[in-house]
Amino acid sequence: MSNYELWNQEKEIFKKEMSFTLFKIGAIKIGKFKLTSGKESPYYMDLRVLPSYPKIFDRVTDLYVRCFEEEIKGEEINRIVGIPTAGIPLATLISQKMDMPMVYYRGKRKEHGTGKIVEGEIEEGDHVVLIDDVITTGKSILNCFFDLKELGVLVEGILCLLDREEWDKNFFRENGIKVIEIIKSKELFRMLGEMNLLKKEELEKIYDYMSAQSFR
Repeated sequence: MSNYELWNQEKEIFKKEMSFTLFKIGAIKIGKFKLTSGKESPYYMDLRVLPSYPKIFDRVTDLYVRCFEEEIKGEEINRIVGIPTAGIPLATLISQKMDMPMVYYRGKRKEHGTGKIVEGEIEEGDHVVLIDDVITTGKSILNCFFDLKELGVLVEGILCLLDREEWDKNFFRENGIKVIEIIKSKELFRMLGEMNLLKKEELEKIYDYMSAQSFR
């Protein structure tokens, strides 16, 4: 068996473990929620709770590191960038584990002091990977990409734990950027359903919602 096949097997175990754990700590919520995009969703992904569970947080960031090493990392990558808000604590711990410098994207330029849009040491010509928790519309990622491009920084990859599959990845792929979504919505709810953690009517509402979205 190749290293790639072994990694895929290991990742599947990680994904099942994380799906169960995130549901149990309330990071995956079922109900009726209004998203930033204005859409009403039957589920909500809230990974801001992770730092409140240090051992789980440690385990999640181990998964990020492995995905980084197995699926993204190249010798030219010399920074990771945390996307606000939940991507910042994730990127901080990943940075420590990988001994790789980290900066974070503000999302909005400071109107005082240095007026930075990115905090930390970053230079023209740097090659970076963006770290996020959940990607819904992809707007934050896209804004970060263009702001970094303006600084002369090259984005080599995007790494997130949960992907709602409601954003267009084609732009990034066409620009040679690796997009790694560790757990996709369809996989997540399939696994939760197989573990009998959700009621039949809850799954039906979720699948109806998904079928109405533009998944890519």
